[in-house]
Amino acid sequence: MKPASNTAYGPGSHSDAVRQAAVVGLYSRQESAQALAEKFGVSRPTLYAWKTQILGPEAPDTMKRKKSALPPELEELERQREILQRDIRELQIEHDLLKTASEMIKKELGGDLRSTPGPEQG
Repeated sequence: MKPASNTAYGPGSHSDAVRQAAVVGLYSRQESAQALAEKFGVSRPTLYAWKTQILGPEAPDTMKRKKSALPPELEELERQREILQRDIRELQIEHDLLKTASEMIKKELGGDLRSTPGPEQG
């Protein structure tokens, strides 16, 4: 995606998939919020607005990395723990996004997906 100025696009001009990717990127913290904003062609406040729209205002803040003077063995364990925590956060976000999408689909179909006849029920 081509970077654009922060005012070129508003929160409504990106697809849900793009917004979700931006929120996952925001939580993974592999890039700064500013770098993500530039990547998606929006402002930092827009990224955080997407986070609130997708995950709700009660979503936890992202965790920041701490520097410490631990022995090398403990530093490696700490690094692995941080990777696992990041993976868990990403999976939780994906779960929440899929759950929200499922609820939206149910509302559009007007009922429970399990009661809708599938191909095998004809």
